[in-house]
Amino acid sequence: MGSLAPDKVEIMSTEFIDRILLALINIKVDPKEIPGLIAILRNMVVEGAKKARPDIPEQYIEEI
Repeated sequence: MGSLAPDKVEIMSTEFIDRILLALINIKVDPKEIPGLIAILRNMVVEGAKKARPDIPEQYIEEI
């Protein structure tokens, strides 16, 4: 059975995250065309996750 190289998985997951962020706010544009907005959106998600983490039970943190 084949497997993906780690660098390919990272690229695929990053592209997926970029597209999901735009889909959630209904912006239909290639993420590569607006890297500044993508950086801001990613930062908002990361900061929000940091604030939410204390409220997440430990067994779920391990899964994340």
